[in-house]
Amino acid sequence: MKSIASTAAATIAAACLAGCQTTTSAPAPVQATPVMAEVDLTGNWRLLELNGIQVKSGASVVGFQADGRFVATVYCNEARGLYVVRGRSLSFDGWDATERGCNGDTAQAAAIGSALRGDNYMFSVDVSGDLLLDGPARLRLRRF
Repeated sequence: MKSIASTAAATIAAACLAGCQTTTSAPAPVQATPVMAEVDLTGNWRLLELNGIQVKSGASVVGFQADGRFVATVYCNEARGLYVVRGRSLSFDGWDATERGCNGDTAQAAAIGSALRGDNYMFSVDVSGDLLLDGPARLRLRRF
C-alpha cells in the first residue's frame, strides 16, 4: 500500500512539474522606436509639410549652422537670423528677411514665413530621419 501511495505521489509531483514547464517558444521581441539622445540640427533641411499639408518641392529650405545662425529660403525670399536650442525646444530669433514678389504660391510662402518666425517649437526626429517641429505650426523637414 505504501508503494502505491509513493508511486501515486511521485506521479502527481511529476505531472505538476511537467505542467509548470512551458512548451511554447519565447514571445517575439517588441519592435521599439529608436530614441535619439541628441539631435544635431546642423545642415540643410527641406520643408516637406506645413500643418499636415505637403509643400511644393524645393519651396523652402532651412540651413542650421553650428554657430547658432540659420538661413531660410522661401521661394525667392531669404531670411537670416539666430536659432536657440534648449533641450528639445527650438526658437528662431533676430530675423532679417527679403520681401521680393515671387512666382509661386504666395499664401503658402506667407504661411511658411510666419511659421519660421515661431517661437518655442518642440522638436524630434522620427524613424525615417525627418525633423518634426511642433509649436505655433507643425513642420516636417528632411535633411539633404
